[in-house]
Amino acid sequence: MKLFQPGNVLLLVCFLLASHITFAAWTPTGNGVDGTIRDMLVFDGKLYVAGNFDYSGANRIDKVAYWDGQGWHSQSSGLGFSGGSSITSIEEFNGQLVAAGYIDSVDGVPVSNVVIFNGTSWEPLGAGFDDVVTDLAVYQDTLFASGYFDQSGATAIRFLAKWDGGSWVAVANYIDDYVYTLAVCDTGLLVGGQFTWINGVTMGKTALYSLGRFYALGQGFNNIVTRLRVCDDTLYACGNFTPVGINTSRGISKYYNNAWNPMPSPDSIISGIYDVVKFNQHLIVCGHFEVPEDIGVLENQQYMPGGGTDGIVYRLLEYNNLLYAGGGFRNIDSVPAMSIASTASVMTNLFPVSNAGINILTFPNPAVQGQDIVLEIPALCSIRNVHLLNISGHEIPTDFFLVEPNKIRFRIYESGMMIVKVNEKNIQFVRKIIVL
Repeated sequence: MKLFQPGNVLLLVCFLLASHITFAAWTPTGNGVDGTIRDMLVFDGKLYVAGNFDYSGANRIDKVAYWDGQGWHSQSSGLGFSGGSSITSIEEFNGQLVAAGYIDSVDGVPVSNVVIFNGTSWEPLGAGFDDVVTDLAVYQDTLFASGYFDQSGATAIRFLAKWDGGSWVAVANYIDDYVYTLAVCDTGLLVGGQFTWINGVTMGKTALYSLGRFYALGQGFNNIVTRLRVCDDTLYACGNFTPVGINTSRGISKYYNNAWNPMPSPDSIISGIYDVVKFNQHLIVCGHFEVPEDIGVLENQQYMPGGGTDGIVYRLLEYNNLLYAGGGFRNIDSVPAMSIASTASVMTNLFPVSNAGINILTFPNPAVQGQDIVLEIPALCSIRNVHLLNISGHEIPTDFFLVEPNKIRFRIYESGMMIVKVNEKNIQFVRKIIVL
């Protein structure tokens, strides 16, 4: 580090921009559900949800339910799924609804983790699997399933399978670890998960299955990919990872030019980003973050916090011109909502924040004795949401003090470029400073 002789240094304000995101008021979807929603689907013109729940208000709806605009209804009138069942994925296949996850019985009949609705009741789909199914997808009229399984009946099938019309068959000769998520693009089936090898070829948690072969997608990731999504012909990967190589974004990446590329993401991911959708021309993500803002927008090279819940948001889905958020929560933006709610629109605005009087400031040399610096920030920001970062994005320990409603004081002991960042519910404030 360059040390300065006692004297003056110059503080240059290089960048000052605040971003503001506003969702239209979130509205609870009826009485919601009494448990967790893990997947959502538009099927037969209706909004379907699936997960680990039993009731909507006083009405029994049992793991898979649909919304008719007035209330939630169970898909089946039978005994339903066993109490320990949990649905992780629902998909339309040949005009019928397929549900998968951990399912040991339905309507009193033993099943093995995947079932199909025949129009009046649920029934097993073949021999099923010996462990949890994590996702379903349909590519070229073929149903695929991913999960933790090793067998279907007496047939060895590891982590990825397809339905041939009468039974489940293997897709790969060898996969070294489980497949968690599936998606479809024009050229093939996209798979993501925890695997690193498929059929003897290195795969960095993601792969493309096309014309009977698997192909690696870029350099890959160093942790599990839990969601693949294609939005406007662009592939996104979500999870709780840091991309390998020069890409350093966490939790979400975009695939183009045959490589995964970094994107802005929340600073405080707990268990991961779980979904991404395009809604009203905005790219919106959800997940489980430390601050109570589990829904946000990626725009103008920034992550902007949006909706806050008291739990986790697993899925986002557009239906009838509304954005639906489903997961495990009881409130969203202080509105009571039992695990599902909708909003009609989202708006983001970029605007300058006044920095009158602090364009150029001089201070005693902080590298020698430390110096308190006072900066203007948007009014009413919480001190706990203010951070000092170096240019690599790593936090520099310091204490912030609020000296006025729109001013903070903190101490710098070194020279160079630093970033003061404020993450609030509706405001993200960033200021880059250079201490010479």
